[in-house]
Amino acid sequence: MTEAEARRALRKAGKAFATVMPDVAKGKGRAYEAWVMLALANRLVAKGFTVDAVDSAGRPVRKLRLRKNPAPMPSDSAPRSSPGHLVIWRGPYWKHELHLGMQHQGESGSLHEVDLSIIPAHPAERFRSKGGGPWAGSTCFAFELKAYDEATKLNLGIGRGLVGVAHDLDPGRVEVEVRVRRGGRDMGTATFGHHAARLYLVTTAGLYPDTTKLLKWHGGATYSSVVPKSNEAPLDDLVEDMRDHHRCRWYGW
Repeated sequence: MTEAEARRALRKAGKAFATVMPDVAKGKGRAYEAWVMLALANRLVAKGFTVDAVDSAGRPVRKLRLRKNPAPMPSDSAPRSSPGHLVIWRGPYWKHELHLGMQHQGESGSLHEVDLSIIPAHPAERFRSKGGGPWAGSTCFAFELKAYDEATKLNLGIGRGLVGVAHDLDPGRVEVEVRVRRGGRDMGTATFGHHAARLYLVTTAGLYPDTTKLLKWHGGATYSSVVPKSNEAPLDDLVEDMRDHHRCRWYGW
């Protein structure tokens, strides 16, 4: 995928929201990230969700401004030229936000850029009312997005980095798997406990098997060779995975 192809795909995806992205830096990496963001949003709309482009105060906008570089969440009194986000909602209870390139603060105090993150809307609104900053609240889904030449294959280092960031953002993850029996019959297993954010690695490149195995073991999923036009089907599978993942609690799906 070339830079020009990424930017054409981005413009096409953005038309559904009547928005433009004037603050996307040159280079296919950021254009690819913005394309994935809007491509996922379009798929959620097709599933019956409402997706709105808003500024930091929650006001609808026709010009969605995205971050050039990793940056904290702006306050709700920030200028309208500040980065905005997408609000995803369905029914009276389910409302979340989709942010591109936002800084998250881990338990260590270190700052991490999460290429794309889905977070609960009401805590985020309260956070902006108090001045904003690097997000330190709950995260439902965290995406690492990598645009490379399609012939490239990403090694285990990418997976290790993602697992490390996930641990710093949510070190209290606890999972206990138990086997369930009823009347002497084996009913299978059930997993209980607190779960970290669901991790996704989405890339134009290929992946080595160990990278996929590592992320799957630690609660993640990988989608390789995802390219505008020529191979967008993995994004459909990703949206289905989001639906199935309990942390999201899709209302009415």
